[in-house]
Amino acid sequence: MSLGATGSATFHPLDVTDRDQIERFATEVAASPAVDIIVNVAGWDRVQPFSMLRLILWTRF
Repeated sequence: MSLGATGSATFHPLDVTDRDQIERFATEVAASPAVDIIVNVAGWDRVQPFSMLRLILWTRF
């Protein structure tokens, strides 16, 4: 659907467990003229009910 608006979007993938990637992301975002939306879609590699998540896995995030 087009409402006649123009704009742009950028994608900055990163591993939230990797400090270097987080630093790089922060530098890139700080250099941007404006940030309207940040979407956090961090996830993990286990498919299981949330209620069965063990503390050791949770602390990884």
